[in-house]
Amino acid sequence: MPQIGRYPENMTVSQVIQMIKNIRNHKGPEDKDLYEAFGMDKIADKKMRTLSDGTTQKSKRLHLHFYLIHLY
Repeated sequence: MPQIGRYPENMTVSQVIQMIKNIRNHKGPEDKDLYEAFGMDKIADKKMRTLSDGTTQKSKRLHLHFYLIHLY
């Protein structure tokens, strides 16, 4: 996994997550436990450009989860 994800800097964390879900046509149940475990609920309204590299990686891991769900 690349160290730094590249996302639209003007979008919030929740907007990027929703965009990934839409792209992947994710219709499954929400995984609130994973969302909260990564702390995304606390930073959902923050712009991607304001996140540290570590927090951006957490966001990328959550996006990877939606990708893997789509594969199986």
